[in-house]
Amino acid sequence: MNSFHAEIHKLDEESIVIKINGEFEGMDAMNYEAELMRQLELAPKRLILELSDAKYIDSAAISILTKLTINGRRNGKQVILLKPSEFILKVLFTAKLDQLLTISEKL
Repeated sequence: MNSFHAEIHKLDEESIVIKINGEFEGMDAMNYEAELMRQLELAPKRLILELSDAKYIDSAAISILTKLTINGRRNGKQVILLKPSEFILKVLFTAKLDQLLTISEKL
């Protein structure tokens, strides 16, 4: 059983934060992609994906994170991956996505 869950809140006038919990993968990731893109459109300057409680990501989630980042840059917005778990960091660094994605331990 997958334990994926996401919570959305506005951090300030410029930022929306989405806290992703559990396993961000497969159909759950693909089903949530439209909501992530919608939140990117709503975010005035930055969309922050807080990943400290995300336990796992797969290629579907990585693809979505990449699309979000590219779409954000095209529209003058920043997508930040905040506090990814050690596992997620390892996946992103192994795939050399740290060169494309903005990863931060703090705001």
